[in-house]
Amino acid sequence: EETRSGESEGLVSLNLQSLDGYSRRRTPEAVGVNAYPGAAEAGGGMSTFEGAVVRACLDYLAIKRIVAWRSNTTGIYDEKRKSYRTNAGRNGVSDIIGCLPGGRLLAVECKAGRRKLSADQIEFQRDILEAGGLHVVAYKVEDLIEALEAGETHRI
Repeated sequence: EETRSGESEGLVSLNLQSLDGYSRRRTPEAVGVNAYPGAAEAGGGMSTFEGAVVRACLDYLAIKRIVAWRSNTTGIYDEKRKSYRTNAGRNGVSDIIGCLPGGRLLAVECKAGRRKLSADQIEFQRDILEAGGLHVVAYKVEDLIEALEAGETHRI
């Protein structure tokens, strides 16, 4: 579990309770996949590199005060039924959805290694771009930062 505490001058302090009180001051320079050392081993919810990219992107958006949230469309395992519950939403929705200043939709798909967009993710990307939104494919938080600074429409 994660709680936010004390905002000042655009900086966000995060207290990662799942890491035994581990806390770190967040600045644009401190955000990245290495910002949570040992998180996966400590049960911090980031068991994959991709999860660390998602967390870093969410941190950066919080620093910039851009409204954004994690959009988890993965099926959930039902222990009682011993099977996965299927996703009731749209397939291919980006990992992060947000609203940029001025109202433009932001969609960020986080990837690790050489992973590419699936057919459903490409369809979602196309729909967002056609509607005038900003779609970013981020392999690292710097991809998101560059896209926001450049005002790009997408990144593949």
